[in-house]
Amino acid sequence: MTSADAFAGVAVVANTANESSEGVWQWHNGTSWVDISTSVSTSNALVLETTTLVRFLPNADYNCSPGTLTARLIDDSAGAVTAGSMVDVTTSGGTTAYSDGSNAVVLDTTVSPVNDAPAGLPTITGTATEDQTLTADTSGISDVDGLGAFLERMVIGEMRVAHANPTAVGSVCQNNMISD
Repeated sequence: MTSADAFAGVAVVANTANESSEGVWQWHNGTSWVDISTSVSTSNALVLETTTLVRFLPNADYNCSPGTLTARLIDDSAGAVTAGSMVDVTTSGGTTAYSDGSNAVVLDTTVSPVNDAPAGLPTITGTATEDQTLTADTSGISDVDGLGAFLERMVIGEMRVAHANPTAVGSVCQNNMISD
């Protein structure tokens, strides 16, 4: 690329993302997202214009640094480029429109973990009447991120009691009654 030539786009020559375990790199064709094949190469490179959007779409619950995209720069010495077309950049550098391998650009990203919502509900047994015991079975609750400690909460009228136990509940009820 000489100073007289303008930047026209890139040619994606490698995609090392593992689709089954990581996810897919995609480009936007103006209407929808299109997967970038992992079979791109210097002899079969995907052309993207300077305004083409690129993203990595991770698989569910994937977080880490996926495989990268490697691209070669394209100048406008051969005219405008068309996103989605395929080119052979085996011959590159010098007076060609394509940068050589020593000027390749590596695109990478890191996918941060997210806190997935837990699934399921506890099973409550017993009758919610005076002097009766209620039991909560939490075995029906799961979370792919792991479950921490459970916090029990009771609601008495409009009052919430955390870490409820018989002594605290009796005290709250008695204090509530006195303050009315």
